[in-house]
Amino acid sequence: MGNSAAASLFREYINVLEAVRFSSVCPEKLSWKVVEKNDEVWTLEKIGSSIQCMAGVANIRATETEIADFLRDPRTRFSYDRTLYKTNVVAEVNPDLRLIYAHHKAKHCLIGHGRDFLYFQYDRREGEKRILAHASCTHPKCPADPQIIRGTMYETGFIIEPLPETGMSSVVYVVKIEPGGYIPEALLRWFKRKQPKILFEIKKYFEK
Repeated sequence: MGNSAAASLFREYINVLEAVRFSSVCPEKLSWKVVEKNDEVWTLEKIGSSIQCMAGVANIRATETEIADFLRDPRTRFSYDRTLYKTNVVAEVNPDLRLIYAHHKAKHCLIGHGRDFLYFQYDRREGEKRILAHASCTHPKCPADPQIIRGTMYETGFIIEPLPETGMSSVVYVVKIEPGGYIPEALLRWFKRKQPKILFEIKKYFEK
């Protein structure tokens, strides 16, 4: 379960980095396109996907371990994701695998009455890189609430790579979800622009 999600996430990571590197050279051969770029965060969108797929790329002034420890704790997400309303760890399977519940709302009714997700978080190393992979799962302790639409999370998460002799790390954040239910197109566009930019908030946390 965890290894499969991490491998799928890593493949998307490679595709995202190719889009960043070659977007101005051969965009027609890429599976992701750059939507916005500046000195802080690049945001991207997957081409031709039937689900919501977006990504962010940023360099953050912190070590790989500091960033991974920060992101592993679901409670820290309150500091960088303003749509998060409630979260908790449902089960600890082992030191590298845990099940997490998250309920998201938005002030401007981005996702109607909100969406919730039950997903696993898997922590794995790939050489010098750290992968925090997330994907939807089920658990008897956390059944779906009929009052809340439960979204589906596909291979989503963070890949963190140390940048030697800089005191910084490269962070790629990939989001692949199906929120379920009806969401107006304008609000979906807003969400797709906003979600990768949580890397701005993570940068601010480490660089304040």
